[in-house]
Amino acid sequence: MHYIDQSQFPILRIRFDPENTYEELNAYLSDMEAIFAEHGKFLTITDISNLQPLKVSSRLRHRMAEGVDQLAYKKAFIAEAVVISSPIIRGLFTAYSWLRRVSTHPLRSFRNMEEAEQWAQAILRGKAGNQSKTPAS
Repeated sequence: MHYIDQSQFPILRIRFDPENTYEELNAYLSDMEAIFAEHGKFLTITDISNLQPLKVSSRLRHRMAEGVDQLAYKKAFIAEAVVISSPIIRGLFTAYSWLRRVSTHPLRSFRNMEEAEQWAQAILRGKAGNQSKTPAS
């Protein structure tokens, strides 16, 4: 299951349950497409710290990369911030980032939500430029 907080659009705060199915991932991607269609471009702050590494299959990583690339191709993203608190999850994110093919916006990972929020606000104010660090923080 996923949770998308749209209360401060264009910032979307996203988190996932520790375990997610292929169907749940497709629902997430459909929700993101609908948000883009209704409201326009967004900046995501996604906290993946809660994921269980052994439950994130190669199939799920490939589907996520494919779906997010489709959104990026449509220029749905202003930027992406990803919160990763553990080295194991960072490794999963690295593997996922290698699968990404479309790079139209800044993408950066952070160790905590506060750093991600500061970067997101700087991006929206135009002060962070195109600083992309993938996947390191």
